[in-house]
Amino acid sequence: SSVTLPRRLDDLSTDNITARRSFANKFIHWDKSCWELGIFSDEADLLPTKCGKQYIRVREGQKLVDVAPIREGSKELVTVKVWGVISIFGVGPLIRYYDTMNAKKYLQILKDNLLQTYPQLEGTMVIEEDFSEQLSCFFFVEDNCSSHTAGIVEDWKYEKGN
Repeated sequence: SSVTLPRRLDDLSTDNITARRSFANKFIHWDKSCWELGIFSDEADLLPTKCGKQYIRVREGQKLVDVAPIREGSKELVTVKVWGVISIFGVGPLIRYYDTMNAKKYLQILKDNLLQTYPQLEGTMVIEEDFSEQLSCFFFVEDNCSSHTAGIVEDWKYEKGN
């Protein structure tokens, strides 16, 4: 028997769909060379599993508990939370964090990893209205979750020029 998976748009709100369309329309004129200047960042939950039946690939010599610590007999959801960054230059580090992402935790991750991985971002302030067919610098792309837009994070990004 086959399983029908829900379409992604079915679980998005009308406001979210409108925001996505607005974003797409705003940047529809960009070509490949414009997008190649973006350095994209986000968080993700990996390995969401119920304890008990699990299928997790581990490297030779690596123990499952090193990848996803599990308490014997626990039935709670086990999730590995990570932050990552990617660009035309390649994939940056995958940084594991615990609990819920907040502004203080996000700021520390950026301080410890972003400019070390992508030094070309420092001092590359871009004003949105100045985007044109040809961009002359790199830009950092993240979504608008509260940890990304918090004052302490915005202040640090402004100070570093990105």
